[in-house]
Amino acid sequence: MKRYVNLIAIALFLWIMLIDKPSIHAEMSSNKLRKDDKQSCEQMSSTQKDNWETIMHFLKPDNVDIEEMKNHLNQEILTSHEQLQAELDLKDFINCPDIEKNDYDLPKKMATYYELLAYIDQIMDKESSLEIEDLTFKNFHNDIFMKYIEASFHDGKTVEVQYFISPDAATDRYSYEIIEQVRQLDEIPKWMQILHSQVIIPISKIINNPIEKGANLYANQQENNKEKALEKKVEEVEQPASILHADFALTVETRKVWEDPYRSQQLYVGDSTYSLLKRWEEVHEADDTYIFPKESIKDRDWDKVAEVAEEFNSNLERDVSGYIFGKHSKEDVDVENLVEEAQQDKE
Repeated sequence: MKRYVNLIAIALFLWIMLIDKPSIHAEMSSNKLRKDDKQSCEQMSSTQKDNWETIMHFLKPDNVDIEEMKNHLNQEILTSHEQLQAELDLKDFINCPDIEKNDYDLPKKMATYYELLAYIDQIMDKESSLEIEDLTFKNFHNDIFMKYIEASFHDGKTVEVQYFISPDAATDRYSYEIIEQVRQLDEIPKWMQILHSQVIIPISKIINNPIEKGANLYANQQENNKEKALEKKVEEVEQPASILHADFALTVETRKVWEDPYRSQQLYVGDSTYSLLKRWEEVHEADDTYIFPKESIKDRDWDKVAEVAEEFNSNLERDVSGYIFGKHSKEDVDVENLVEEAQQDKE
C-alpha cells in the first residue's frame, strides 16, 4: 500500500511540474516553424533534389562560381520555361541548406538567386531570345550585411537584386544607398562637377525658358511620384522586416527596356525571426496577459504578425521589450523572473 502511495505522490509531483513549467513542455511556435521547414526539406522529390544540388554546386559555401551560374542560367533557364518553373518551385526549400549543413550563408545566397529567377520569369514572355552577358554576385560584410546580384542582358536590360540581412536590414539599405551615392559622385570627373554647378546651372537660370521649364517641372513631378510610390512599397516590406528581424530583397531593373521597369520587394523569415518568436512565446507562457498571435504565425501571415508586434511592443516594459525584440537579445534569461519584476514595476 505504501508503495502505491509513493507512486501516486511522484505522479502528482510530476503533474504539478508540468503545469508550473508550460514553456518547457509546450511545443513552441518557433520550433514548429523550424520543424515544418525541416519536414519540407525531407519531402523533396528526386527531381527537386537534383535541381537543388545543381544550384548548390555553384552557390558554394566559400564562394559563388559566377561562370557556372551564368552558364546554367543561359543554357538551362533562359531556354526553358519548364526548367525555370522547376527551380521557382524550390522556394519552400530556401532554408534547407541551413538545416542540412548548418551553414548561415547558403540560404541567403539561395534567396538572392531565387529573386533573379522571379525577375526572369516576368520578362521571358516579352522576349523571344534572352541571354545574360555579364553577371556579378557580391557579398557585403563591412558596414552592411547583404547579398547582391547584377545581371546585364544582351538587349540592354540590367537588373539588380539587393538582399539585406537581418536584424539590421532596414538600416543597411539606407547605408548602402549613401555608399552608392558617394561612389557615383566620385566617378564623375571634378571638371564635370564644376562645369555643371558653375556654368550649366547659372546659364539655365538666366535663359529661364518658361515652356522648357514647365516641361521639366512636369517630368520631374512624374518621376518624383514614381519614386515616392516605390519608396512606399519598400517601406511596406521594411516595417515587418525591422520589427521581426527578417531579411528582405529588393529587385530593380536599373536599365529598362519597357516603359515601366520591373520592381519587386519580398520578405524572408529565418532563424532570427524564429528566435524572436520563441522569446515572445516564452513571455506569453509566463504571463498570458502578454498577447501572442499564434494563429497568424501558424498561417505565416507576417504582415499581421508584424502589425501585432509593433502595437504590442509600443506598450511593453523596457526590459521585456529588450528581451523579445532586442537585436542582440540574450537567450539565457529567467523569463518568469523577468516578467514578474516587470509586473511589480508597473504596480
